[in-house]
Amino acid sequence: MKRTIFLSVILLAGNHLFAQRMVLLEHFTQASCGPCAQQNPAFNALVDANLDKVLSIAYHTSWPGIDPMYDFNPNPVNSRVSFYGVSGVPAVRQGSDYNGSPGGVNQGLIDSWYNQPKEFDISVIDSKVGNDVNFTVNVGSLIDIATGANKIQCVLIEHPIDYANPPGSNGETEFPHVMRQMFPSSAGTNIGTVEVNDLDQVSFSYTIDPNEIVENNLHLVVFVQTHSTKDIHAAFMTPLPIGQNGTATDCENPAVSNNPTVMNVSESGAADGAITFQTIGGTLPYSYAWNNGVTTQYVSNLTEGDYSVTITDAHGCATHDMFTVGVQAPNAIEEVELIDVSLSPNPMKDKAVITLENSENVAYSLSIMNITGQIVRTYPFVKDNQISIERGNLSSGLYLYKLEGSDGKMLNGKLIIE
Repeated sequence: MKRTIFLSVILLAGNHLFAQRMVLLEHFTQASCGPCAQQNPAFNALVDANLDKVLSIAYHTSWPGIDPMYDFNPNPVNSRVSFYGVSGVPAVRQGSDYNGSPGGVNQGLIDSWYNQPKEFDISVIDSKVGNDVNFTVNVGSLIDIATGANKIQCVLIEHPIDYANPPGSNGETEFPHVMRQMFPSSAGTNIGTVEVNDLDQVSFSYTIDPNEIVENNLHLVVFVQTHSTKDIHAAFMTPLPIGQNGTATDCENPAVSNNPTVMNVSESGAADGAITFQTIGGTLPYSYAWNNGVTTQYVSNLTEGDYSVTITDAHGCATHDMFTVGVQAPNAIEEVELIDVSLSPNPMKDKAVITLENSENVAYSLSIMNITGQIVRTYPFVKDNQISIERGNLSSGLYLYKLEGSDGKMLNGKLIIE
């Protein structure tokens, strides 16, 4: 089983528990800008020294000369230049908190910006088929924002872009955190006014052109910004290249699976496997999305193979788990099949019935066990052809049952309670 969970740092400030906000520096630069070549090395080194605190997006402008990174996708660059009123390069914006040059950014400023609570939880779910990458972004609010000018901005960056020879006239050949695309456009996704525990979601896709972009250098940056004030409330970057993250989140307490149990199929080609687990953490209610289309917590009637599930809580925080259903080892469970035995319904909610052929009036004993092997229910000396199983105080989950007859016959099976 493999789980991918990325957690933010949690700090105690005063009497309040909060997660710190990643600093987002929007860097405006150009490959033919002399002052850029002078200031960028120190700025980039400062960013590299603070990767646990800082995210950066570099927008390559149209002036003062040639820059193929601007030509690659000029519209989003022009939009952010206009949004911030940038009139010269190099320049850096930190939301509404900084409007200046790269040389003016220092460790003290970064520490002060970082020492603020984030105001949104962000999760990114991605998957890749061929050159196509699909994204789902969940944003959950931790505060109220009365203004209606709040937007989710999703930015694809390539880091780094290296040239054998300078592409412009300033001599630079390595360019970090370069903006390649914004989704669904540079305008972002409007989420209007915001209240605590609001959940917003945006989905989009991107087709990678391997002739233009280095796939393993691509990451998605997501941030939430109030456009009327330019305040940035939270920022997050996928830690792995796009299409390889599964689910990545900055949530400090996401919902995760706990104590998973995988029941292998009885034999090759059978469809009697099952997966169950407890869910802990996060905020109720939870939702589940399995790669076979099932949306319940427990899955049954599985064939041999790999299965994955995305668990999302009410706040949009998501985690991703993977499980493998194999084939039960020979003689792992001694099983003697009884004639005409059925258990229905399975999964059950309140009641299930075992029906069996009992023309010889054999006395049967039924034991129900939880996944740790503890017997939680017994039905001794039943001579009827039906045994009713009442849920009672049994919690949801996977159970094993053993049916033993006075004639020495036995049957083991699985019962799922929803």
